[in-house]
Amino acid sequence: MKPKKHLTGLTKFFMKTDFVNGLKKEIYELMITKPLLISEKELSDIFDRSRFDARLFEIVTEHVRDFWWTIDSGYLNKSCKKARSPFVIKCIVSCILEYCKKDKETKAEFIDWLIAATRGISDPKPQLFLVAGYKIGSAKEREQITQGLECFKKHNVFYADLPFNKSDPRELRSIRNFDKNRINEIDLIKNKAVKKIKKMSHCYKNTELMSITGINRMFLSKILNNKTESISADYFLRLNKLNVP
Repeated sequence: MKPKKHLTGLTKFFMKTDFVNGLKKEIYELMITKPLLISEKELSDIFDRSRFDARLFEIVTEHVRDFWWTIDSGYLNKSCKKARSPFVIKCIVSCILEYCKKDKETKAEFIDWLIAATRGISDPKPQLFLVAGYKIGSAKEREQITQGLECFKKHNVFYADLPFNKSDPRELRSIRNFDKNRINEIDLIKNKAVKKIKKMSHCYKNTELMSITGINRMFLSKILNNKTESISADYFLRLNKLNVP
């Protein structure tokens, strides 16, 4: 079965944004310089946008490879299900699992994570991964179909390029071997506390959450909206020590 030539609704959706003139640069900078500040909702949006830019697709695939262990798989799953192209997460984790180096422990943990992150997400009808990348009927388009990688084809998607910088998959990261040039121990302290509070926010109203944790309204808003730069590491250490239900 031949893939669809294009996705008109998706194309129109992104052409309404300022993606080409500035937004793409902002996304690049955020993912490279502040990877732990990206929320699951923002990540699912970037998955959608990556279908318009091969380099962005590389960056977001490498982000999942390096920081999956900091991402709430359940919340990411909910966000992806609401996205324009929910299946992108399935393509990403399939490529990482197939091509990235990994030890047995990390592989097992990653598989548990990806099962939760992709639960209930269906494969699409056959189509090219890049929405606006090739002219219809061109040699490049035919190449994407005939030489498509198995990690994409297994999900009815056609893409012939490894989604890693310089086609180098490298190593699957975890809390045991994270890149200390990109994040540090303070980042991890903050991330642990933020994940705890976000999980609680799924179960409690904000007023209840403030009462249980002692967080004031301003700090709670900053934590839930990933604006934690001005909050001290000591504050997050106290949050991590909270015994909460």
